[in-house]
Amino acid sequence: MREYVDTLGAIYLERARYLLNTDELLEKCSIVEADDETTVAKAVVEIASRGSIKTATYKAIPIDEFIESFK
Repeated sequence: MREYVDTLGAIYLERARYLLNTDELLEKCSIVEADDETTVAKAVVEIASRGSIKTATYKAIPIDEFIESFK
């Protein structure tokens, strides 16, 4: 998966697991980064075309940048 995501212009950062609001453990969560949302959307569509997946897209902001935005 890492190499495939890289060919789509995104960077595969890591695989993670997290708890949903219902305490359900979501497995096989892949975290990717790209220069813009369009590149991420393209990667999601390409990966989804290979089979069924569930997606959720969240924009992450570095904590220092987040704090600075309130000044």
